[in-house]
Amino acid sequence: MGRIRLYRNISLTFIIFVAMLLAALFIFIYSQATIVVTADQQDVNLSFNASIKNKPTADEVNTQDVIAGTFKISSFKASGTFPVLSTKALSSDSIGEVKLINESNKSQSLLKTTQLQAASGVIVRTSEQVVVPASGSIKVGVYPKDPASFTDVQPGKLVIIKLNPALQDKIYGQVETTLSASSKEVKVLAQSDINKAKDELTSQAIASYRQQNNLTDNIPVFAEVTALKTDKKLGDSADNFNLSASVNIKVLDVNKEQITALIERKAEKLQLAGAAISTINPDDIKYTLLDTDSSGTMNVKVEYALKTSLTVDNPILGKSNFTGKTVEEVKDYAKSYPAIKNIEVYVSPYWRKTLPTKESAIKVTIK
Repeated sequence: MGRIRLYRNISLTFIIFVAMLLAALFIFIYSQATIVVTADQQDVNLSFNASIKNKPTADEVNTQDVIAGTFKISSFKASGTFPVLSTKALSSDSIGEVKLINESNKSQSLLKTTQLQAASGVIVRTSEQVVVPASGSIKVGVYPKDPASFTDVQPGKLVIIKLNPALQDKIYGQVETTLSASSKEVKVLAQSDINKAKDELTSQAIASYRQQNNLTDNIPVFAEVTALKTDKKLGDSADNFNLSASVNIKVLDVNKEQITALIERKAEKLQLAGAAISTINPDDIKYTLLDTDSSGTMNVKVEYALKTSLTVDNPILGKSNFTGKTVEEVKDYAKSYPAIKNIEVYVSPYWRKTLPTKESAIKVTIK
């Protein structure tokens, strides 16, 4: 009996030892990892053209880039003084231009080198022969008679020295922009100056209309210039000019459900695999008026920044990207993707330095 008990104890001890060995081996080999990702929303800019009609058909709304909408039109007057930014180069000896004015009923020819004298006594000469039309004006380049003693000529009247004294009050020169020996170019009104001023006027008109009618920024307001008038002609030399405009202010009211549905359809075509789109806010949509056709349909450019965030099926979060890597390597990997705001890695058992080599042992979740 004693020997049987001894064998039984040895067998039991061996079984326990093997079980402990297997358990230790399992714990040593076994590994699991959980990766918790905090996603950061990213903007995907969406831009397309759409038509806004008063009463579109259901088919147009569902299958075309058409939405229902109306607009209110109000007339608005705007004016302002704007700087001339465009310039042209002067000839090597020129110091600027003088406006020759003829208030008589006969044209007047003036030879090249005609002398004009400022109130300060400084004399300049014309750089070319010109004919000043009756009851009209013309511009001509000038240069100093005596460069050594020349001083700046401020805006004002110039007397044509050798002209008949009886005509000097009717035919004379006018300095509009200071004549300076250091001048290498002169400001001249160009179409770009007018266009810039026009844009500023329309922006001012919209801002004024919003203020007068207590309209918030999310209400689309457009300005359409119907008449434009300047106090100077293209090519005139001047430091500034006056611009006035007649403006039609258009306040747009669109069907928010239809524009939201249209943006959703556009987003579906972007193939944003592995990205979830957040709720669309119609108040954040930007509209730019392109034109209005004869039927009253408004054609607009629609711009919207879609807010997207990662989903677990995004290739960025594919488990194969993490197998066998260290925790630090996983974190370095995440830093290269702006869509990942933060990443946390949990590996068990805790003493393991690397993630499992089997994808099935890795779990990826988004917080």
